[in-house]
Amino acid sequence: NVQMQDRGRPLSDFTHVALEMPEMPGVEAIERAERPIEDEVRLRDGSTFLRRVLPYRSATPGIAGSVITFIDITQRKAAEDALRESQH
Repeated sequence: NVQMQDRGRPLSDFTHVALEMPEMPGVEAIERAERPIEDEVRLRDGSTFLRRVLPYRSATPGIAGSVITFIDITQRKAAEDALRESQH
């Protein structure tokens, strides 16, 4: 339910009612990261998403914010689970 007018709002303003989400990496961790920080988040309906967090760098020194993407990996997780099950 994120809207264009939400751009620039702190993440702490958003509620994650449908997500079982690990804690968000801190600003220091995002700044130090040499590549995207990735983890999996799960919707309560069973869908799984890859969460990718990386710093948003502007022309000025320092970080201007964070870029967070969510990629639906539900089918991939189901295939991995099926493969693991068949190996047992």
